[in-house]
Amino acid sequence: MLATDVIDHKNEVEIRLEVPGVAKEDLSVQIRDGLVTVSGTKRMSSSRQDGGVVIRERAFGSFTRTIPLSADVDIQKAEAVYTDGVLTLTVPKSSDSSARNVAVG
Repeated sequence: MLATDVIDHKNEVEIRLEVPGVAKEDLSVQIRDGLVTVSGTKRMSSSRQDGGVVIRERAFGSFTRTIPLSADVDIQKAEAVYTDGVLTLTVPKSSDSSARNVAVG
């Protein structure tokens, strides 16, 4: 499971995921139907190790994480930045996502 923060700002939704050890080229972000899906591959280094592995806590291979968005967003203006093992996705809210009163009939 990727450590994730979702912050609902006034004008945008910000999602931060910790994905250390993953190359930027191995990450994929898709926004569809109110969901953000982040997938990628963490590759095992090919360096030779002398001796046997005593403890292995690092995971390798493919991963996928789907996160529901907390508001209607403008997916055309989404931006993703990957720095120091943290993927930050910023998606502006749609102008029609403001609150409104609905009459009960």
